[in-house]
Amino acid sequence: MSKFMVRHALVAAWLCTCSAGFLAAQDSLSELYGRGVHAFNSHNYTKAYEYLSWAVAQDSPDPRVYYFRAMALERLGRPYEAEDDYKKAAMLEAEGDGQYNVGMALQRVQGGARLKIESARSDARLQVLRDGRRKVKTRADRIDELDQEALRGSASPSTPPRTAPQDNTDPFGGGGATEPMPAPMPEAPVTPPAGADPFGGGAAPATPPAGADPFGGGAAPATPPAGADPFGGGAAPATPPAGADPFGGGAA
Repeated sequence: MSKFMVRHALVAAWLCTCSAGFLAAQDSLSELYGRGVHAFNSHNYTKAYEYLSWAVAQDSPDPRVYYFRAMALERLGRPYEAEDDYKKAAMLEAEGDGQYNVGMALQRVQGGARLKIESARSDARLQVLRDGRRKVKTRADRIDELDQEALRGSASPSTPPRTAPQDNTDPFGGGGATEPMPAPMPEAPVTPPAGADPFGGGAAPATPPAGADPFGGGAAPATPPAGADPFGGGAAPATPPAGADPFGGGAA
């Protein structure tokens, strides 16, 4: 027989043992519950409380156990403890899957005990409904948070930006340059002043004044006054008065 088959056989045996133990425990809990109900119906409330308490000590999930123990406690004059059992039984019933026939077990219960049971059942159903709504709201809020995180994640880059490699030729020892330095602009040539000799000679002579002899002669003589003799003679005689003898004679 291979090791695999041996291991499989051991696991199967262990599961059978656990199942047998679970069934035995269930049978034990069912038996304790049955004896407790029989003692309660026989008005032996102390014995009913003992049987049902043994079932509670073994973590019985049966709400009927707590209902009947609560009624036994009320008969024994312990109403505060009975109230706790009513609440526990109603919560187990509201949260359970309905595998226990609670309605059939309680059909003979009447009076004040019945009113307390129905009140506890109503409160438990409301509490379960509130808890369910709270869970649904919490789940919806969590889904919204995940959606917002997904949107923020898609908007931001998934990888950090690339860094330029370090330039080892940088004389200042800095990291890689983000862009090359621009080349220096050539200096513009100096424009010589107006009139300067571009070949190194002196300044051009100033323009001679109007009327000056360009060949170095003196200034031209001024224009002679009107009536002057251009040949150097004296001034022309004045015009003789009217009636005077032009030949030197006296007045007529």
